[in-house]
Amino acid sequence: MKKIAMFLVCAMLFGCAGNSDIRLENQGYSSNLVSLEAIDKDIIQDINQRFNELGLLEFQIILKSTKDMDLAYRVAWLDESGFELRNSIDESYKVLRLNAYRQISISKVAQDKRAKSFKIYLTTKGL
Repeated sequence: MKKIAMFLVCAMLFGCAGNSDIRLENQGYSSNLVSLEAIDKDIIQDINQRFNELGLLEFQIILKSTKDMDLAYRVAWLDESGFELRNSIDESYKVLRLNAYRQISISKVAQDKRAKSFKIYLTTKGL
């Protein structure tokens, strides 16, 4: 029984080793969650969010890298309970080119007024 438990713990640890979720609380972004896979967290320069005049959540994330890279991103809009709201526009990954020492921003507006937060997934895997 101990062997099975140890195997499950190891499998969970190794299965999650490639992803890192960072909560940017130290910068005042406690409601935003960024999931990075195979990307250094230092590429994130800033995140801004607000509710526009129509009551829709919008955000802007500013990225900057020290080297050229292609990355893919996907946005998940979350309701007040943290559940993901379905949105066919933002469900698939989009690829963009990040040039060395140049800033690029990703701006998105939620399509649903129930969106109170978001999670953005950034990855270089599978490109």
